[in-house]
Amino acid sequence: RINVHRAPVGITRRLIEFMAIGFTITDIVPGLDELLGPPIVKKVGFRTPQEGLKMKLYYASRPAERAELWEEEKKAIAVFTYENVAGIVLAETCSPSRLGLQSVG
Repeated sequence: RINVHRAPVGITRRLIEFMAIGFTITDIVPGLDELLGPPIVKKVGFRTPQEGLKMKLYYASRPAERAELWEEEKKAIAVFTYENVAGIVLAETCSPSRLGLQSVG
């Protein structure tokens, strides 16, 4: 899979979903180093369409390397399940202080 962000604003849910189902190369956007780590980004991140095409062609003939990198991608995104993300959103948006309430205790 090749992921291209329409606007380089940061990581999208689509990127995480792509990585969950298969090896993915992606354009480099803010937050990618924090998500995957610089060593993985160097292997799966591209800055231009030409770099992306070159990377696609490189990995097309290297299934073992793709499989190894996909394992690394899956480890990096493991915490981003829908349940975990929903919990974070609910904790942030429904916190007593955010709702104008005082914590008990």
